[in-house]
Amino acid sequence: MKPAYLFCLLIALCSGAAALSHELLWTRRLIDILGASGEATSLTLGCFFFGLSLGGAIAARRVKDVSNAWATLARLEFAIAFLTLPAALLPYWTSWIWPTLGPEVLTSFSGRFVKLAISGLVVLPPATAMGMTLPVLIVAMGRSVSDSPRLNVLVYAFNTLGGAIGLLITSIWLLPSFGVFGCMMIAALANVGVGAVAWSLRHSQLKKAPRLSKRDRLRAENLEDRNKRYSLPTKWLAVMACYSGFAVLSLEVVVIRLLSLVVPSSFQATSSVLLTVILLLGVAALLVPALLRMIPRPKLLLLTFISCAGIATALASPLLYERTKQLIDVPHLVAIDGRAIGSLLGFHMEVLSVALVTVGPCLLLSAAVFPTLLACVVRDKADVAGSEWATLLAINGVGGLIGTIATEQFVLPNFGIYGGMVVVGILQALAACVAAITINSRWRLLFAVPCVIALVCCALIGQRIDKMAYISPHTAFKYEVVESRFGKGGVCCVVTTQSGAKGIMLNNQYLLGTTGVYDAQRRQVLVPLLLHRAINNSTNDVEDTRVCCLGLATGISAGAALDFDEGCHVSAVELSPTVIDVAKDHFGDENRNIVLDQRATVIKEDARTYMAAVRDEYDVIAGDLYRPYASGQGRLYSLEHFRNVRQALRTGGIYCQWIPAYQVTEENFRTIAATFLQAFPDATILCGDPESKHPMLGLLGTKDSKLDWDEMDNRFHASVTQHAVKDPVLQAEDFASSLYVANLSEQQLADVRINTLENAILEITAGRHRATHDRRKSKAASTSPTNSYLRGEIWTAFLQKMRQPSAEANGAR
Repeated sequence: MKPAYLFCLLIALCSGAAALSHELLWTRRLIDILGASGEATSLTLGCFFFGLSLGGAIAARRVKDVSNAWATLARLEFAIAFLTLPAALLPYWTSWIWPTLGPEVLTSFSGRFVKLAISGLVVLPPATAMGMTLPVLIVAMGRSVSDSPRLNVLVYAFNTLGGAIGLLITSIWLLPSFGVFGCMMIAALANVGVGAVAWSLRHSQLKKAPRLSKRDRLRAENLEDRNKRYSLPTKWLAVMACYSGFAVLSLEVVVIRLLSLVVPSSFQATSSVLLTVILLLGVAALLVPALLRMIPRPKLLLLTFISCAGIATALASPLLYERTKQLIDVPHLVAIDGRAIGSLLGFHMEVLSVALVTVGPCLLLSAAVFPTLLACVVRDKADVAGSEWATLLAINGVGGLIGTIATEQFVLPNFGIYGGMVVVGILQALAACVAAITINSRWRLLFAVPCVIALVCCALIGQRIDKMAYISPHTAFKYEVVESRFGKGGVCCVVTTQSGAKGIMLNNQYLLGTTGVYDAQRRQVLVPLLLHRAINNSTNDVEDTRVCCLGLATGISAGAALDFDEGCHVSAVELSPTVIDVAKDHFGDENRNIVLDQRATVIKEDARTYMAAVRDEYDVIAGDLYRPYASGQGRLYSLEHFRNVRQALRTGGIYCQWIPAYQVTEENFRTIAATFLQAFPDATILCGDPESKHPMLGLLGTKDSKLDWDEMDNRFHASVTQHAVKDPVLQAEDFASSLYVANLSEQQLADVRINTLENAILEITAGRHRATHDRRKSKAASTSPTNSYLRGEIWTAFLQKMRQPSAEANGAR
């Protein structure tokens, strides 16, 4: 292979790395302003694919008129770097939007339109430029290096593999060190570097006559025969390109949901699954040229890929189910033989090892279709080939956009994750039948056999779906599934325990709450309500007390406010519409039918985005037990969110953010506390549940008053009596004293890094611990308490240290 061609492959690799790094960072940036909902992610992805398709369409019309392809490629790369600035500066020019428009606009159709406009303004221009780069590179390479269709496919493969490399480097190394803005600047510099290299090649437009080997001379003599074997009708290529985009993106959406059942929830896990998918797509494109060298029959390969993809897709779900020992998550799987994951790179490799033998075959076969189609673009001139490449890329992008929307909006909600894989498998089998019938090949009858096998496999797997659980049978508690519901966020299961408690399990990852801890859940709202009454009015009712619960889950916590006082009006903000429906249909008796009560409003929105839109609205705000490692939830512990919450409080208002101590390390808590203190200077640590198995901490802040805990006991108890609170724990006269742990001070937390939307330090560090820490075999609990979750002896020691005077605590550290 010529050195000049290797140089072109390096350009394609770097350009792809920068592109996928941008896409990852755009998604994070837009979620910061649009919310961590499936709708926000879909908007970002939709604008990205639409931009790529639009760029391909523009290139299809203009690439033949380009006089200097290398110079045009350089300008496109420079344009991408410049057009990413609106995304990099997004927090600075959008911070006024939701406070100005208000919560009513945010949650209305107008709010969705604003979100769409922001997504389009940020993503569409640079994505359009990205969609033009690959066709222009093909033209430039064809004019100056090589116009071999098989070698051109390698450029596509390296561009895709570059995307996987960009995701890996950004998520593991760059983002923790440089933050979102820094990473965006590094990716932009990569575009500038690629553009500079392309600009230096702008004079190498004329190909030098190469010395042809005997093999090359024979190929040149048989060009007409090669064209006959490789070329396919243009309309057929276009239809198959659309199908390929639809199938691959549909499969990608379902595969990400499928792997989320077994990969522990975290920012790193989300990146790892996406990295795995992109890597498999790149490997598929890399294999196509090698296969074409051995079997120079693109029609034959196309029919093989499409036919076998249906079978592999149908088998993916049961293979994953068995490979992971019936839904044991990856760190537990690794630790079965005594090993432990020591790094994030090792974690990525373990996820990849699971994916390769389960969803790998279907992804590889489906992804190989499009590069094979690209290899069929055999034209005498590089300009014509580049134009047709651009057309196929545009059509493929449109198919991918349709596949993404159809899968998220229709397939997953109606068929679930396992059923979604079956549906995609059936579509692939049917597409294989159509392709075999319409293509002019003597092999088409032979492919009726794998098509029939694929349909039979889908039918058999479809009958087995009911026997495949969405919840691991290896959890500490045995759950019986009452009902499973599906939505954009995955699978939401209503479960019962052996003791008869009823709860909600989300994606085999997290129990949102159960009736078994009914009183403890109600205290999450009752405690701040009682404290608010004790501070502001200990003897008389306060009319029109407005309460906001950030998170609904079962609704038990929010429903407690309706029992507290007739003057309470409750707003519960919940991101998942599926969770809202489950709370209404299965927990109405326990949550006072909060979804239907006239004194309550359930708002389907991201809690952080909603708080950004509210000003001087609530007397009491209670934050649910967010998992700091979960993708999106770490933002609810950010400085920006805490400041917005304070602005949402009325005069005399109170905010209590509960923290699941059993899911945070001491390092995580100190990060949250230091961040909270920046927004609420008179912050207090509370011990909501001293029970060592699942302890709960609270951070309490007020709008404009300071708590006097020396006088709080009597006033708190009087408020309990006045409102007839029946909880015996709250009725204890010394409860307020036991609730208080310590006041936060800047001196204690002076050396702690603040968690912001920009650096996402909490989500990254907590996610790293979640991904690499085995909770059954690790000895970290005894050797490094600060790196283990706060429960058991570690929790007891931590609580004692927190209750010491500040000076003594600093000395202990």
